[in-house]
Amino acid sequence: MKWHWYIGRDNELLLDLDSDAALWYAIQRLRRNMRRRFLDVKTIHWYRSIAAGHYHLFVTLKTPMPPVERALWELNLGSDIKRAQYNIMRTLRGLRAADLIIADRAYPGLRAPDYTCACGGKHKRRRITNHCPILKELHGAEAGAEYFAIQRDLQPRRRGLRLRPGQIPLSIILRS
Repeated sequence: MKWHWYIGRDNELLLDLDSDAALWYAIQRLRRNMRRRFLDVKTIHWYRSIAAGHYHLFVTLKTPMPPVERALWELNLGSDIKRAQYNIMRTLRGLRAADLIIADRAYPGLRAPDYTCACGGKHKRRRITNHCPILKELHGAEAGAEYFAIQRDLQPRRRGLRLRPGQIPLSIILRS
């Protein structure tokens, strides 16, 4: 399979929307912010992602915006929170291509992808991210880096967590 990499430019917001409701929410938020002139939008493109009910929304702005501000706008418009967190971390660490969308096809009517790769699956698991030549080129030693504990790290709860108001001993948090 061929993967198509879109790297966020200074005048683009790249949103990863995880449901029909999220797409609707993003459109409504865009409309309100455009009407109030908080966002000066040139074009909007949306495409279905590889996962059913997931979407990619590309918003081209008339003027450039700093990377962290773009990430905050993407959050405000309902983009995936983990994606925005990672974009901000990569920006703060000075990595190239901090903001990116990896699609299973080139999106018609949109600009050409910045890169393509032929990795054997989605760029989520280390068996892919640790060996992707594009990710290594763009993020170097931090290719595939995880900055936060994620859902798959979650341990099932075995008992209730009882807390008294006030300071919580760290040992209780680590045992829970």
